[in-house]
Amino acid sequence: VDRLNLISKNDWDTDFFEINIGTIKLNNVSKKYIDHVLDIAKNRYKCLYLFSNKEIKFLTEKNFIKCPTKITFSKNIIKSNEKINFNIRSAVKGDIKFLKNISKNLYVHSRFYTDKNFNNSKCDELYQKWVENSVLGFADNVFVVEENDVILGYITIHEKNIPTIGLIGVSKKARGRKVGTLLINYLQNYLYDKNYKELQVPTQETNIPAINFYKKLGFKLIKKEYIYHRWL
Repeated sequence: VDRLNLISKNDWDTDFFEINIGTIKLNNVSKKYIDHVLDIAKNRYKCLYLFSNKEIKFLTEKNFIKCPTKITFSKNIIKSNEKINFNIRSAVKGDIKFLKNISKNLYVHSRFYTDKNFNNSKCDELYQKWVENSVLGFADNVFVVEENDVILGYITIHEKNIPTIGLIGVSKKARGRKVGTLLINYLQNYLYDKNYKELQVPTQETNIPAINFYKKLGFKLIKKEYIYHRWL
């Protein structure tokens, strides 16, 4: 029995993937502790997540899958005077089906796609659900760029203490037209007017195009988080 609550159940993931999923509370990183947690988890969980600010090398010996490292970038918010040739507005419910369509196959660097125990089409569905939930209130705002009433891209923002980008997506047809840059600049102006000073965005260490994109826009790496999955 998990009397010390060493594992917390991930309700959303459990419901979505239809298997019991939990997160290991990292009270310490000894092999003995991990063995103890795994013993508690068997027959109760199908998959466990573990998040750590340090790499834990021995976990792979214990059959943990090392996922792509999550990295967080940050930049000081500055006002942009760039001319905008597209219409940018907040997303509405009627946009959801178009945004879901754009989101397909955009997030293949994520830990869910790289862990082959998760079904790829279920991963597609995960991000489509994320986009939909963002429009329905999970995010504080979702901005879309459109041209002739066709949506070219979107960005979701969680404002909290430090505003953080949840998802950014650009349609295949609009790649190379600086739609992503436009969204970031528009978002910065929106946040600047609300007196926010800093903007953060997470991505994966394996997602080189995203890393290059953020660096070009003045983002700096501030944090790494190591993520592991353990199937039981």
